Amino acid sequence: MRKLDRAKQLLARLEELRGALERLVAEKGLGHPDVLNVSQQIDEALNEYNRLTARRRRGRRQSPRGPDGEGVKP
Repeated sequence: MRKLDRAKQLLARLEELRGALERLVAEKGLGHPDVLNVSQQIDEALNEYNRLTARRRRGRRQSPRGPDGEGVKP
């Protein structure tokens, strides 16, 4: 699966989990084990999303290139 597709999939999953977390907190309170479980799922999805997007951001932060493709000195 392409990284961009996986990132979009993770964002959709995060929205689903966020909604589930809100409902569970309203129904069962913050200390309920189900709330902790969904919170941990959100953490895992966020970590994966951040790993995917960090790699992409690192690629964009490379040194600037001149018109001939050579590195530009500051």
